[in-house]
Amino acid sequence: MSQSGDLGEQALSKLAEVGISSQLDQVESIDVDIKTDPLKLMQGELESVRSLVLAW
Repeated sequence: MSQSGDLGEQALSKLAEVGISSQLDQVESIDVDIKTDPLKLMQGELESVRSLVLAW
């Protein structure tokens, strides 16, 4: 999770990381970075999602 962005984006990114890791048996590393603004989020939209998952 990137440390840039606002607290809401950081929280969404962390939730995505937890959700992905709960679906995988063995995870080495997960990094999710979500970018959006509150109005788009209220409409169910995101500006961008970047993810890197290393699992074995």
